[in-house]
Amino acid sequence: VRAVKKAIKLLRTIEHYEDGRYLDRYIVASIFLETGKPLYLADKDIRCEVSEMRKAAVVSREVANITSFIDWDICIYNYLELNSKEGYQSRVVRQADA
Repeated sequence: VRAVKKAIKLLRTIEHYEDGRYLDRYIVASIFLETGKPLYLADKDIRCEVSEMRKAAVVSREVANITSFIDWDICIYNYLELNSKEGYQSRVVRQADA
């Protein structure tokens, strides 16, 4: 969840989005697909963008393989669920096991 939160903070403008890592761009595009925010992605074909970012992240070895995106999707949806509650901000409660 921390990585998702970091990606959202880093890619606040279209210029930062275009210069960002493929994985971070995938996270932001997936959030746009669900929420419609950030608005600067409204001009893009978002489904194509998400697919391209998945492929590019695997090719650039930011992610081990295409099935690793299942874990990322879980993190994204957990982040969205936690932050959709009014007055609540996501936080990591426990450390991940190695």
